[in-house]
Amino acid sequence: MRAGFTTELFNQRGVHGFTAGKEELELARINREKAEALEAKGYSRFATAMREFAKGYERDAKRESLRDPFEE
Repeated sequence: MRAGFTTELFNQRGVHGFTAGKEELELARINREKAEALEAKGYSRFATAMREFAKGYERDAKRESLRDPFEE
């Protein structure tokens, strides 16, 4: 169920352009904040899923920052 939720979160973003990782870092920050709020309310497993989701955006940000914006 948690995997389905994070898949839905990912898909909500829709189509996006090149931002050299800036957008992904902001999404990672937002999702980490959500994870902290969930943890504070006692939803530790859900918070863990959100942290993993944020880590994915951090990985994407790193990859984007290294990418040539004119690459096909």
